[in-house]
Amino acid sequence: MSEQIPVYQSNHILTAAQLNQTWRSMCASQILGFVSATGLPKPEFNLGSLTTIVKGALVGDLLAREGSGIKVYTALGVLVDEIEWEDFVSNIKQATTTKLGTTLLDKYWIYGFVPTSGTDPDEDVDVSVGKALCEDGSTIVELTSTAGLSYPTLNGGALSNSTTYHLFRYLKDNATYGWHLDTSLTPTISDIESALAYRKIISLKTDASGDLREFIGINENNRINIRFKTALSAVNVLVNTSTFTYGAIEVPDLGSYNVYANITTNLTATAATRQVLAEDGLSGQSVLVAGATDSQSTNTYDFYIKTDETLGFKSVGGSDDIDVYLNGYYDFRNNF
Repeated sequence: MSEQIPVYQSNHILTAAQLNQTWRSMCASQILGFVSATGLPKPEFNLGSLTTIVKGALVGDLLAREGSGIKVYTALGVLVDEIEWEDFVSNIKQATTTKLGTTLLDKYWIYGFVPTSGTDPDEDVDVSVGKALCEDGSTIVELTSTAGLSYPTLNGGALSNSTTYHLFRYLKDNATYGWHLDTSLTPTISDIESALAYRKIISLKTDASGDLREFIGINENNRINIRFKTALSAVNVLVNTSTFTYGAIEVPDLGSYNVYANITTNLTATAATRQVLAEDGLSGQSVLVAGATDSQSTNTYDFYIKTDETLGFKSVGGSDDIDVYLNGYYDFRNNF
């Protein structure tokens, strides 16, 4: 990109550094892109479509998402107009459908639909109201919920032991919305059309007794931070030197995808030369999780778990035991 970027709306020429500073000063959140003009950074949005949605938008203006709305600025930081995010999505989805997959939104965009344990945490899940986008093969379909879900019992309470369940929101015949529980990430939902339009809301795993673990869900943009009320009981791993020993971590089974989990490790002995390394399940890199002193014996980390739901450890300075506690995990809700 050249050092000078033409900004047509204001008839000013800004350097790249000045433009970056403008972004920071105007928007503490997400820059979506520019109203289209040759020479502007990508992504671009068609002016003809935007002017029917955001009044006063001109070529060269910046679009930014801030909180629950969209704001349009000139490149010099003057606020032009603003619109509620949901209204913006609803309109631009129809005006520039082909743009959604690569610029404004992709098929993984989701707003709300925050799950948490219900009245009976062993089998109940409540989901807040929300909106999401889902791809049915060629177009993007909006999935909505205005009432949320108070699911009194998942699967009528008949949940299998140590089994992963996925809760889906689906659309039937572009008219009727529903909920579906399945053990597969690619569900067969008999009561909707063959061109399935659905979105995974949450993946959960039952314990050895067929009960769900009590949790709260924290909304973090496109992912949900699942935190258990009580960390799962420790998995003890006898750690060997030079080679990794693997311990089972009770996270949901996402098939060929890695679960990103929050774990606490506790080295049961702290000999002067002890160090324990964990193997990240996605990158394969070794990370120091326990050191040689009491102050380093207990630590909390985010790790990608291997697809067979295990995490590996090895030690430096001799064999040892390490306890591993699962505090929760991050559900990216199909955005793998």
